[in-house]
Amino acid sequence: MLSTFGGGSARGFNPGGGASGPGAVGSAVNALDILGDGSCRSCLNMESGSDLNSSNTVIQGGGFSTANKKWGSQSIYIPDGNDTTYITSNGIDLSGGAVDGDYTLSVWFYLTALRTGGIQPPMMMNSGADEDANGAITVASPASGGVSSDRMFGKGRSSATSIDDGYDSGTTIAAGSWKHGLHVLDTTADTYKQYLNGTLIKTTTSASTTGGQPPGLADSSDVDYLLGHEPDSFNPYGGFSGSQNIIGYVDQARIFNRVLNATEVGYVYNEQLIS
Repeated sequence: MLSTFGGGSARGFNPGGGASGPGAVGSAVNALDILGDGSCRSCLNMESGSDLNSSNTVIQGGGFSTANKKWGSQSIYIPDGNDTTYITSNGIDLSGGAVDGDYTLSVWFYLTALRTGGIQPPMMMNSGADEDANGAITVASPASGGVSSDRMFGKGRSSATSIDDGYDSGTTIAAGSWKHGLHVLDTTADTYKQYLNGTLIKTTTSASTTGGQPPGLADSSDVDYLLGHEPDSFNPYGGFSGSQNIIGYVDQARIFNRVLNATEVGYVYNEQLIS
């Protein structure tokens, strides 16, 4: 049975907290170290158009908008047919985590329109010399069967027109509201978990051998990610197609170098700073 997700209002998490607990909802908007342990290795803040981790290199092609945003004063807007507006953060070092190769991806997105087929990627990531997307928060056609115009939440990959096999969440996505996508690779458990609006909706087992592009990193010390487009090339990203962009807004993207648990996913979903 298919389920449908709407908007991303904060719910279910205590916005209070003391000296060692979460701060108020929204308190982490301009903070890199949201969880207080240094595990957030990149945060693209749309107010400045830069990465809050100054060690990372940001390349962007404009498109900032104050018309619609989830957090802060602006987001990045990519209309249908656009092949020039994008933002990337390059050279991110995810090594040094508790388990090398683990990661968590997080991004807010708002679709203003849905494609009748193909891919709409809020966030795609690759590492080393890979020519495909390792982790990728995408909205696309079902992995197999179904109606091509159904917009499914899952993990996509470059050069594909649908969700990667094994990573179709079975959850349809509607346009017209902000949604939070968060994906977690746990190399020890060999799982890839997908959260939508703070709720776990899909766990892929045997992730290291599942799909056309398994999510494992080729080089955890050299990671790049791209917002809003499916690229035709990596290292550097390029060859954007106006028929495979998100059609909408992207805000507040983050990458962590470890597995986040369900409670921590809630803090990130609510932008709660852990002190």
